Amino acid sequence: MSALTRKGFTAQELADAGLVNRFGGDMFRGRMTVPLMDPAGQVIGFTGRIIKDVEGAPKYLNTGQTILYDKSRHVFGLSQAKQAIREQNYAVIVEGNLDVVSSHQVMMKQVVATAGTALTDHHLRALKRLVGDVRLAFDADKAGIAATERAIAIGSRVGVELTVISLPEGAKDPDELIQDDPSKWQQAIDDAKPAVDWVLEQYKARVDMKTAAGKRKFTTAGLAVVRTLSDPVEQEHYEQKIAELTSTSLEAVRAKSAQEPAEEQHRLKPVKPQHIEPPVEQLVHQDDALAAACLDSQSQEALAHMKLDIFVGEERYAVANYLSTHAGTALQDTPKELQKYDTYVKILLLRAEARYADMNPTERVYETARLLRQIEYEHKKQRQLELITLNTLIKEMPRGKR
Repeated sequence: MSALTRKGFTAQELADAGLVNRFGGDMFRGRMTVPLMDPAGQVIGFTGRIIKDVEGAPKYLNTGQTILYDKSRHVFGLSQAKQAIREQNYAVIVEGNLDVVSSHQVMMKQVVATAGTALTDHHLRALKRLVGDVRLAFDADKAGIAATERAIAIGSRVGVELTVISLPEGAKDPDELIQDDPSKWQQAIDDAKPAVDWVLEQYKARVDMKTAAGKRKFTTAGLAVVRTLSDPVEQEHYEQKIAELTSTSLEAVRAKSAQEPAEEQHRLKPVKPQHIEPPVEQLVHQDDALAAACLDSQSQEALAHMKLDIFVGEERYAVANYLSTHAGTALQDTPKELQKYDTYVKILLLRAEARYADMNPTERVYETARLLRQIEYEHKKQRQLELITLNTLIKEMPRGKR
């Protein structure tokens, strides 16, 4: 903390960056820290593992929500894994960040993690841009099954093929398995099963399939997952599988699937279409364009010819608007008009220094123009997705409630 203070950072800036705790002290004191990076490899936060056991202290501690770091979007290790994911044509998601580190150390670099949070649409969409085959290494306990159930629904919406990796008996996590024998971890990855099949196996192992009560519990749980699948052929496949496992007719399984619980129907309300959050890469492109424009007057003039409402968030719009109306002067510090967004401006200036200061003016203009074209394309694509989603929601509403 004292080193950053000597460099001129204020206490508020350190707090906004997620580097201090609620008492104003060092958030990661006494911890081994691992940087959290965005898809471009820029550090946006940290995760810290405690070195000496302290009663009541969490084993792991992550940077809180900041302007740069959002745990619901961040995929740990993605910047280092991108090339391997493309080459191997699949990605592996594990639960622990150190499982990622151990995997990369033995050259299994297609492994990433969700940084200590539940899997979200944003995580899978980030991976789908690279590959359609995603393999989950979750625990086979109650929490792991629930996480897989949620992932199946998300994967069906996003359009990725999900499989589940089962660790050999006695292995606590991938890190422990790698310490024993890295080839066993690779074999477990290769033997991954389709996610729905894996979930059905877990359900089957937890009930007595010889009794009516066991079959009822199994079909109730299994059909709840099958109903989240968007493809009717895939749904029928698993309805047939459930019928076979319970020695029941397909017609009976379909009849049960069609029976929505009365309380669910009672709770059902017309869905209000919500704004779809843009992918993290789109925000990175916007930050890069604004950072370059901070240094270059011609880049600032290019902003004047854009519709600035395509910039996401109050702070990005404010900076873009300022640069477009004050073209001709490179930013050295936060102007008074942008004091409200001082932390974000300083982040842009640091980004500009790191990425664009060594470019000559012509290179900066070309790079900014490329980024602005990309931003406009992504904005149009985002609008199309929102309209398609809105149209789908309208079609799914009961006719009398439209």
